[in-house]
Amino acid sequence: MCFASDFIWFKQLSARYPAKSWQLLPEMIAQEKTIDGIIELLKSNQLDENSTTDNIEKCVAFFNAMNSVLLAGEDLLNETQMIRDCVAAIQSACESVLNDTAIARAILRQEGSTSDADLLMQFLADNVESIKQQVKLIKRRLPQDMHVIKCGISPRKLEAMRSLTQQLSRIMSALHQGNKQSVAMIVASIEGDNDNDHCIDPIKFWEYLSQSCERIYEQDDRGPSQNFKGVLSAANNDLQQVAQYLLDKEYEIMSLANQKQEKPVSPIILRAQLIKKQLEQKNVLAATLENREADIKQLKLAAKMKQHELSEMQIRKDLAEKKLSVLQAEYDNALKWKKQYDETVELLQKKEKEYEITFDHLQSDIEALESEISVLKDKLKQTGVKRTGDTSFSSTTVPSRHIKNTSFTSHTTGATPIIDEELQLLKHVFNNERSERLRLQAEQIKNKLKKLSRYLCHSLKITESQNWKMN
Repeated sequence: MCFASDFIWFKQLSARYPAKSWQLLPEMIAQEKTIDGIIELLKSNQLDENSTTDNIEKCVAFFNAMNSVLLAGEDLLNETQMIRDCVAAIQSACESVLNDTAIARAILRQEGSTSDADLLMQFLADNVESIKQQVKLIKRRLPQDMHVIKCGISPRKLEAMRSLTQQLSRIMSALHQGNKQSVAMIVASIEGDNDNDHCIDPIKFWEYLSQSCERIYEQDDRGPSQNFKGVLSAANNDLQQVAQYLLDKEYEIMSLANQKQEKPVSPIILRAQLIKKQLEQKNVLAATLENREADIKQLKLAAKMKQHELSEMQIRKDLAEKKLSVLQAEYDNALKWKKQYDETVELLQKKEKEYEITFDHLQSDIEALESEISVLKDKLKQTGVKRTGDTSFSSTTVPSRHIKNTSFTSHTTGATPIIDEELQLLKHVFNNERSERLRLQAEQIKNKLKKLSRYLCHSLKITESQNWKMN
């Protein structure tokens, strides 16, 4: 509430400091939505002890951080409203602490009335009542006129009151968490209607309270007794000094209320002055804009001409690429045919070599056959002479064998000319067939080579002419 009042006052002064307020306006709007959500829950009667307070705590932390940034100057600080808000916050914190101490004393066992926990609760109740009385005095002595924004209180005392609200909120949170854990343990351990089951041991309560202080105070924790007593003692002294100051300066503060307060310039007037200046600059901006438009038109015309040239160059480039692709394809085909031509020439040479080798082999085979025939003829002649010389002896001894030998001899001698003729005929036919086949193959290969050479010459001429044209 203190921070919200400070920012309400800051909005009234935002005409003097527009940059600060406008820069943080989006973040402030986001934080205000959180507050609006809490108000909506309150209107719909849905705000209870189960509602989360994380968002509102983040909102308070944001306003606390921005307070030193935006409201650091003395002229931006509404002292009266700040004291009034701090007084309201301290009263609420005191009521909460009194309720928590009453709960703690109710759940503590009677035999622990002299324990540290019971003594601390009694100390809190007494000091909080004293703080409430001091707060009432301060509230009664504050000027009721809302236009009075200065009370003459030193910034150190104002900061002490703001710090007191934060310290009391810590005490309130520690007591609330300690009571919450104690009540939860009591509810979990209830077994009958015995009164002892509805209470908690002071030592256990002190342990829960110490754990709450560790979580809240963190590195500043010095134990529940030291944390609470130091804050409440200092709070009594500070509030007593503020109340005494307000009592002593009551007439001076009331005299300030009768003085005419400086009225800030309305944001509407400042806005009107700004619009007037902008209208005066309109003519200069219009002339500058016209010059820039003329320059833009000239640049557009130049860019259009360059675009046309670029498109023409692109078309030429595409045509050249197409011609190059066609020439490349033809060149590849020519290389392919040339390769086939070379392979065919090599194959022809290979076939000629094979033909010569085969012809030599056949010639050697024919000569070998002729030599064998001559040898066989000589042998037949020799065997015929021997057979005629031995006919008389063989006819007297073995007539049947003689018949057989003469028939074989006559058959052999009679078959020799026929074999010669057949061999000569076969040789002649084989030579004719082989020469004819080789002649046909040679003619076919020559025709193919002629066609291939013509095509290669034609394609090479076309390639050279196109290259000459492109160059």
